[in-house]
Amino acid sequence: MSKNKFKLEPLPLIKTKEEHNSNGEKSSEYAHIQGYISIEMLDKVKDYIYWEGMTVKEFIPYLLEDFFKDKEIKSRPARLKNKPRKKGRSKLA
Repeated sequence: MSKNKFKLEPLPLIKTKEEHNSNGEKSSEYAHIQGYISIEMLDKVKDYIYWEGMTVKEFIPYLLEDFFKDKEIKSRPARLKNKPRKKGRSKLA
């Protein structure tokens, strides 16, 4: 009698798609961000993305690109950009 009741098979590989930024350039680096928003705001986001046929993953970059398009963004000082990251922090800090 076999120790395992079930036949174990490897999981299928997950296919990734190439993503591009608003300039059409390939975006290969990503950062995981998290935070809190009000329940009311979350409901608005869910309602909007439902009717637009989007996902939250698609909506957040769209939202941020739209927010920043009319803004002039100054870069942080090099000493802050090159500062060692804390363990578990994103590479794009």
